[in-house]
Amino acid sequence: MRRMRQATSRVALARPGTWRSSKPTAPLPTLIDMRTSSGAHDRLRWAFLHVSWPLLVLMTWFMFHNPTVHGVLLNGNDYDATYVGDWTCLAPYDITLFHVSNEYGGDEVADSAYARSQCDAAGHESFAMGAAAGVAGAACLIYGVVLHGRRRREAINGTGQR
Repeated sequence: MRRMRQATSRVALARPGTWRSSKPTAPLPTLIDMRTSSGAHDRLRWAFLHVSWPLLVLMTWFMFHNPTVHGVLLNGNDYDATYVGDWTCLAPYDITLFHVSNEYGGDEVADSAYARSQCDAAGHESFAMGAAAGVAGAACLIYGVVLHGRRRREAINGTGQR
């Protein structure tokens, strides 16, 4: 009975990474390296998760915010037209995906070709930037979730290895 108590007390008091014989299961530098790389991966995981959300917000902004074209003429021909400083275009997703016309209220304007070409160019450029931000944001989010799952799995298994 006494031997059983002594054996269990030695096991209970053993340091992490040791076994009954009190010899480390891995060399100490390896254990330190595993812990250090674990902390670096935790910071990387949180960095990816925190960077993904602003990128997804930028994607939404670029795809749904209506661009503005400056210096458009309305009501008449080039010589007697009414000058309007700003022309608000349709949303970039409408221009790019549905190829809609950028007519002001459905009426022809003096600078119709200019306004349409500028709106189309601004819409396509904004949509492309939104798509790039969306792809980058989704990639960061997926990679952060993968790192989170890997870390959780290691904590459950108790391996501490990557």
